[in-house]
Amino acid sequence: MATPILVPLDGSELAELALPHATALGRHMGASLVLMRAVQVSGLPGTDTTDAQGRAVQEAESYLAGIARLLAERGVMAETATPYGEAAGWIVEEARLREAGLIVMSTHGRSGMSRWMHGSVAEQVLSKATVPVLMVRVWEREVSPVGEHPRLLVPLDGTSFAESALPVARELAQRLAGDLVLVHAKPVAQTNLAYGAPGAPLWHGTYSTPYMQPFPVAYPVGATVDTGHDSYLRRVAGELTHEGTVVEIDNRDGDVVEVITDAAREHGAALVVMATSARTGLRRAALGSIAGEVLRKGATPLVLLRSTGGNVV
Repeated sequence: MATPILVPLDGSELAELALPHATALGRHMGASLVLMRAVQVSGLPGTDTTDAQGRAVQEAESYLAGIARLLAERGVMAETATPYGEAAGWIVEEARLREAGLIVMSTHGRSGMSRWMHGSVAEQVLSKATVPVLMVRVWEREVSPVGEHPRLLVPLDGTSFAESALPVARELAQRLAGDLVLVHAKPVAQTNLAYGAPGAPLWHGTYSTPYMQPFPVAYPVGATVDTGHDSYLRRVAGELTHEGTVVEIDNRDGDVVEVITDAAREHGAALVVMATSARTGLRRAALGSIAGEVLRKGATPLVLLRSTGGNVV
């Protein structure tokens, strides 16, 4: 039996949008679900909230039990948990206690839409979780859950940081009987157009990858930066294929976020698997950068895992 999948809920319809994705993964991977709802009651200083706490826990237990019954009717086993306390901390702790292999939760990258699902909880969970987190966008309600023999897209840029997503992607592909697509965006020198010697126009701009800081470059106008990623991706694909995983590679010119979102759509990817920073949350480390922009602009469910350099933590 695979490690369980943790599904945090808050009683709202929006949070429940994670359920079809978690259920599909559970079926294909032979994993049970753990449904959890953190309970916390506020009160005036000096007031006794014991009764209110008890009622809140009972309400949460009843709510989760009802969902578990519906899932059982569909052949999906689910346990429930109603810890008392702050949501983000308990999501991470419950994943640890249950030895969950994945957290599946709804999120959005735009504005507040739920009691706790307004970004801050997702950010905190991602900044602390020791397991991958599948983010389900609440504004993409028509996106289908993972089906049979899915394709999983993994963006790479030649760094160990990006490659830290490969073990998780490979394991998911194996458990789901799916394939991997390795994609790389070939960066093009950009920003200010300047001229050197007469007849030799150059782009004086910056070069960057999803996980590297920009640095100055100068290339002939319109030139694509040659970083040797064709051979790099072929080597990585060869190693994965040797381990029994079916792998495709896709090198493209263009903006990194557009390349990732376009490739996910064109390959029919069921999931995009990426690393993000271990030091800060989703908004600080990702929103406004590559992973966050993919979350905001893409449609494919996004599996994020926090990494320190080359290690998944």
